[in-house]
Amino acid sequence: MSRFLYELIGLSAGVMFILALKGLSHPRTARRGNLLGAAGATIATIAVFLYSSDGEL
Repeated sequence: MSRFLYELIGLSAGVMFILALKGLSHPRTARRGNLLGAAGATIATIAVFLYSSDGEL
């Protein structure tokens, strides 16, 4: 995959983390915030493993 795609994935994971923190500020949206945070962490972890397996480090 291209470097641009990895950067785009990283940016989207970062946005998901920010939205997760915003969601955790109210009990009504806390469940969605937790899900966004978990999804962002999963996406970021997978992107790191894929990036390192491409030998681009």
